[in-house]
This record gives sequence, structure tokens and C-alpha cells, in this order.
Amino acid sequence: MKRFFLSFLLLMPVLVATAQDFEWSLDANAVVNNREGGDETTPDQTFLFTTLTPQLGLSMDHGRHRIMGGVVWRQPLNGDWDEGKAVPLLHYRWSMTDSVSGRGYEVRIGQFERRVITAGQRLPYYLWSDSLGYMEPVVRGIEARWLHRHGLVEATLDWRQMQSHRRREAFDFTVHHLWQPSAGSPFFTNTFIRYNHLAKRKDAGDTEGVNDNLIVNPMLGLHFPAQEWDRFHATRHGAGEAPFALNVQAGLLLSLDRARIEHKWHAPAGFVMRASGRWRWLELEENLYAGGTQMPLYEHFGSRLYLGDQYYYNHKTYSRTDLTWHVVSRDFVDLDAKLTFHAAKGVTAFWQQVNVRFYVDAAMFKAHRRAREAGTSTVWRDDVRSVY
Repeated sequence: MKRFFLSFLLLMPVLVATAQDFEWSLDANAVVNNREGGDETTPDQTFLFTTLTPQLGLSMDHGRHRIMGGVVWRQPLNGDWDEGKAVPLLHYRWSMTDSVSGRGYEVRIGQFERRVITAGQRLPYYLWSDSLGYMEPVVRGIEARWLHRHGLVEATLDWRQMQSHRRREAFDFTVHHLWQPSAGSPFFTNTFIRYNHLAKRKDAGDTEGVNDNLIVNPMLGLHFPAQEWDRFHATRHGAGEAPFALNVQAGLLLSLDRARIEHKWHAPAGFVMRASGRWRWLELEENLYAGGTQMPLYEHFGSRLYLGDQYYYNHKTYSRTDLTWHVVSRDFVDLDAKLTFHAAKGVTAFWQQVNVRFYVDAAMFKAHRRAREAGTSTVWRDDVRSVY
């Protein structure tokens, strides 16, 4: 990794001289998450760490082509330097988007920061848990997005682990489709499809097999006030377009799971509902599940196969309630304080979390400076920021 960054820095002056624009970004995050209650699968624990993600790169042809390199450095706040972890970033982005609306096509390939916020909302917790958001901030693969007037289509292939004599091959492929029938309509559909794959190690014996998990999650939703889908969630980060906002969506969570050496399929299914309401700087969100127990093979393969929250394992009903106070929501800084309540049969848990985030990049800095000189204000788009 040291050779990689040394070569990148040595080549940077040469590339800058031939490129149209020098790109950079700086992302800093600090998280305190104290977890109390739960059961043996979700023990009491405290996450306390900082993350620093600097990136440098170049863009050409008016931003259509961009190459970036950097590092995600995660450091626990316990005074032990050697417990920190640095993951390199190096990715190419091809973009054909409108400079005003942001609509169009975008493809990223390589090792790049994970996009946990999509279409203005966090990925569902049954697809991506809080803990993995802390531990796995990087995608190793390819991501393609199409933003259009009625919504978006995005697909991500994340190759989490390569096969070796010690490690199993593991990857996931996710498709997300959000659709709004007309501009300003209060109705929308929100669909997630994910395939998780866990293969064998090299030269593995007969007792080790290939494992699959397929999730299909179609949702119908309603948001108020009615407006274009990519503007509805802008109020969460200081746009101030409406003092009150409500979003409700519900649908099915269908799964197909198998350990191939067992020659048996599991097909848990259930109902999921997600409702969020915001009044000024306060936000309340409820996630509810009822149905068959999800993640039937979790006891054997855990997070190597499943990426969702462990509360969906071994519980037929589950409720998660988040109360968030957006203490600071400014152009460069977000400070949130959150209380989270979990409830399942025989299990209750209470989390307290504080998250502070500082983010700036070359394009945002220039836009903010121009807006300040003109006496106006700017708001960052949620979908260009990866949020833990």
C-alpha cells in the first residue's frame, strides 16, 4: 500500500499538468454508539472511533472522466495506534449527467467509498446493518446509476472477499429501483433486489459448500409534501423547503436461502414497513417487520453471508424506532444525536449515538464560494455523500 500511494503522489504533478481539473475531497467522521440490552446475537458494546477519508484525483472532458485515489483510515478512540485500519481507494468514474439537475448516467469501478445513502434514504437495515457500515466503508467492484425524471436505477457489485486457501469467496449484487409516476406525485415505488454469495475455500473438503441468499423487497410509498423524488429528502440537511415532511412505505420481504450441500431451500417471507416524519430538526423513523424468521443460515455463516441487522435473525416480529435530533445541518458539517429502541420477542435494547461529520470537495467548495459571493446559500445533495 505504501508503494501504491508513493507512485500515485509522484505521478500527480505530471497528470495535473495535462488535465483540465484537479479534484480533491476530505471526509471526516466521528461516531459514538453505546448499545445496551439485546441478546447473545446483539451484545452490549460501545463503538467509539473516527474515520478520515482524503482523496486526490483528476477530471477530464468537463468532468466526464475522473480518477481518484486515497485512503479510508478508521481509528478507534482507545489510545492504541496499532488498532487503526487503513483501506486504499482507487477508482475511475465515468459520468454523463446534467450539471444542474444531476440526472444522467454514472459508473464507478475500482475501490471506492460505499454509498449507504441512496435516493435520500439509508439502505434498509435488513440489507445493511449499522455495524457493517462502521467496519466495511469500501466497495470493491463496480457501481452503475441512472438518474432520470421519474426516479433512479442503480446496481452495485461488491466483491468482498477473494478465494484463497484460508478465505472463502464472497460477493453481493444489489439492484435498486425507485420510480415516481409523475413529477410532484406523492406516490412512489421502491424496490430492492440483492443476491449474496458465499463460496468455498480453495481445495476445501466435502463438508464445505456454496451458499446463496436472494432477497426481493418491493415497496409502495407515499410522501408529503408531494414533490419530485430527488427533492423530497433535501430538507433533511438544511434546505428548509418545508418545516414538516412525512414518508411512509410498505411492502414484502421475500428471501430464498440455501446451503447447497444440504440440498434444501428456505423461503422466509414477511411484511415490512418504514415510516419517517420530520419536523424542522427533529426526525422520527419506525421500521417494522412481521413474518417468517429471516437469515435462516445465520447461525452457520453469520455476516460472511448476510449483511443485514442481526435483529432480523430468529425473530418473527421486530420493531426499530429512531429519534434523531439534527443538531447542526450546515453546508460542511452535520451533527446528529440519535436514540434507538429495539423490540422483539423477549428482547429489548436501547442505543445512544452521536455522529459528527465534516465533508468538502473541490466542486462543493467552488460552488459554496460562488454562492457566498453572490449572497445566496447552497445545499449538498444527499446522494453524493456516503453516510455511515
